[in-house]
Amino acid sequence: MNTSPFLFTVCQLDVERDLKREMAALEPSLRAAFQRPGLVTWKTLGPPLALDVPLGSVLARAFGLSFGRATNLEETCRIVDGICPGESVHLHVFPRDSVIPGEGDETQRAPGLDDCDAFRAELELALGGRAHPPRPPQDGELVIDVIRSAGEAMIVGAHRHHGGHSIRPGGRLDVVRPEAAPSRAYLKLVDAFDFAGEPLAPGRVAIEIGCAPGGAVYAMLERGMRVIGVDPGAMDPRIVAMGERDPLCFTHLAMPVGAVREELLPAQVDYLLLDANLAPQVAFRSALRVASMRKKTLRALIFTLKMNDWHYLANLESFAERARELGFEDIRARQLATNRKEVCFVARRRLPARD
Repeated sequence: MNTSPFLFTVCQLDVERDLKREMAALEPSLRAAFQRPGLVTWKTLGPPLALDVPLGSVLARAFGLSFGRATNLEETCRIVDGICPGESVHLHVFPRDSVIPGEGDETQRAPGLDDCDAFRAELELALGGRAHPPRPPQDGELVIDVIRSAGEAMIVGAHRHHGGHSIRPGGRLDVVRPEAAPSRAYLKLVDAFDFAGEPLAPGRVAIEIGCAPGGAVYAMLERGMRVIGVDPGAMDPRIVAMGERDPLCFTHLAMPVGAVREELLPAQVDYLLLDANLAPQVAFRSALRVASMRKKTLRALIFTLKMNDWHYLANLESFAERARELGFEDIRARQLATNRKEVCFVARRRLPARD
């Protein structure tokens, strides 16, 4: 049972209709089937789908083939046993979203994760040596997806991992916001670097456009990075204090991005970050002007683009083309679990390793 006519997609709450619109353009052979908040399943009008099926959706945070529903461990094992019998598997057990990002207590783990961890442990034990210990899947490895929601049957699916999939169960990074972080931008920054596959490594240098009040800056400074923040707004006193203790770790350019000049920037910049409350076309154009000043040293562009209208998704291909013109090769975009009405756009390129 390594094919299925059904596909599942996981998305943010209240994005289901927009996901359907996006999928209608991307995959006209798929028709929406079963839906719950944060989950839409699809049935193909063509041949059954393979485990390594690609999907170009930006709004689908995770996806895979759907093989049926289960109400308990025994039924789950029966379905899993029928998927590529005998092959070792990764177990991704995750909850369907129950809160909109920013509306719950983000200093605590997301609702349902503890329950999913417990069920994963039971499922691993029941499958014996067939289940890999928890680690990110590699290309070509089989992943079992179990989507749980209180009071409902579980959806049991699977996918064969490739670059279009998140390495995280349900596309969700298990991270919480420290009490000391000035804003939830802390979560978006950590999530975005994980999506980009880039390390938050000591000694790396980042420019952040739209840095106030400093949630993302805090995440980078606590990991030993150097940050140049661009924002006419005031920084949180905790960030100001961190900069005063070590003037080399944080520089605040209290100005609009359009006023940034090349001589204000350090010679070596690894990352250009953007999280500004601007229309995506305006934000992208302004950020690329700064990127052109350090295009020889930049490893990645990591932009959070506001999508007040989901029709702006149509701009992403032109954004990708502009990034390619600056020498970036690995380009991707996705609405991450920490994003509100936003999309994370990442463009990376290969540069020699450095300390």
